[in-house]
Amino acid sequence: MHVYQEFYEVPDPRIVQQPPLFLHKILQETTSYSSTGDVLYTVPRGGSLLALVQYVRANANRTDSIDGFRTVFNKTDTPYNEERQLKRIVNRLQYGNEWPVGCYIHDFYHATQEPFEGDSRDIIDTEALASLEQITAITSGTTLGSGTNFVDSIRRIVQVVQM
Repeated sequence: MHVYQEFYEVPDPRIVQQPPLFLHKILQETTSYSSTGDVLYTVPRGGSLLALVQYVRANANRTDSIDGFRTVFNKTDTPYNEERQLKRIVNRLQYGNEWPVGCYIHDFYHATQEPFEGDSRDIIDTEALASLEQITAITSGTTLGSGTNFVDSIRRIVQVVQM
């Protein structure tokens, strides 16, 4: 039998600057829609947006009947305008496998790097923007049900804890 002990001591804060405390949150919201075209999700302000995963459902089933995605800053700037096919390719390259039907990830942390090798280049500071919108364009002619069409948005954010 071998016994090991690890001991960590927090350095004196008068001598060593401590890193800031962060909260890491994963929050989900659902947006319903009743017609094809643009489905708008307004990202709430607060924290830095690392990733936004979206599940698109039409007539209660996940669907790939999507033309594309747009990320809009302050109602006027569109830094990301991606067709569905491009988003599928980027997701496959970043994560090495095919995402389920109707599932897309807008990953701002990895900047087209491998997972967990993010450089924080594209992280969006939601507090620095007046508004941040994620627009999903539903393809014209998609079969829609009554009260069964949703875009689930799961956002991954970090917030600095004020001390």
